[in-house]
Amino acid sequence: MPSNIENANISALKLGTATVTKGYIGHEEVYPNTREIQSAAFTNTSLANNATSNTFRVTGETGSTYSLSGNLTGSYVLSSSPYDHTQTFETNYRCGRSADTYNVTLTPTGGTILQGGGSTFSSTATHAAGPSETVVSPTCNISYTTIDNITTTVGGTLFWNYGAKVRITYNWTYSGNYNVGTSTYAGQFSTGACCSFSNATLISVSGGSLADANFMRFAPSNPSSGVNMTASIDYTLGQGYTSFVRGSSQAYHSSIQPSTGCFDVNFTGSGNSIQTGANYYP
Repeated sequence: MPSNIENANISALKLGTATVTKGYIGHEEVYPNTREIQSAAFTNTSLANNATSNTFRVTGETGSTYSLSGNLTGSYVLSSSPYDHTQTFETNYRCGRSADTYNVTLTPTGGTILQGGGSTFSSTATHAAGPSETVVSPTCNISYTTIDNITTTVGGTLFWNYGAKVRITYNWTYSGNYNVGTSTYAGQFSTGACCSFSNATLISVSGGSLADANFMRFAPSNPSSGVNMTASIDYTLGQGYTSFVRGSSQAYHSSIQPSTGCFDVNFTGSGNSIQTGANYYP
């Protein structure tokens, strides 16, 4: 006749003289009521910079329950073993991109335990940095000559007036190979002037050629042997009056896609790819 012994541990249950290792109600296992996860980790802990995904693999007894935190999140029941969670991310295959680190922590829930007796499994993967940039520092000198000295005085201050014309001369130099990538416009220099001096007429160019008349952009003749290019442009004040004119130049280079080269052009004296001249007053 069966007996109900309330203070006895179910693990002491025997069938005849044999210890019971598992018990079921229908198809559901009710004893033992713990399940074990043996491992949980990234399958690749050192990712190439062009990688866009990684696998976090969980191995253990089916029916184990757990939660994930960090770069993967959520609560799960282990339906098959091993089970792969996929983490996706942007490529690091970009010029100058820093390395990334991804972390995922698995915490057992319910009656699930971890092999080894710990409280969590954690794993870290490193996404390699993008290709480094080559820093190139050309020089751009900007000078001025008054062509049409049309001025007006307002409140005791002298201004350039409508129709005034100033010639701005740009001289770009670089000693060494100035191949700064193969992307569109790489190695070229554009020009401009501020303060309503917008009508531009090219007077001369040496050591290179005009690559785009709309943006007054110039290309050096033989950049692999260095740069010594000069362009003179007349700018006319197109409206009103202004106290000064100021020329500027921008250097173009490959800076994003490694396939076209990774460069960072910093004009000497400016610290970036734009060089601004001094203000020129009437």
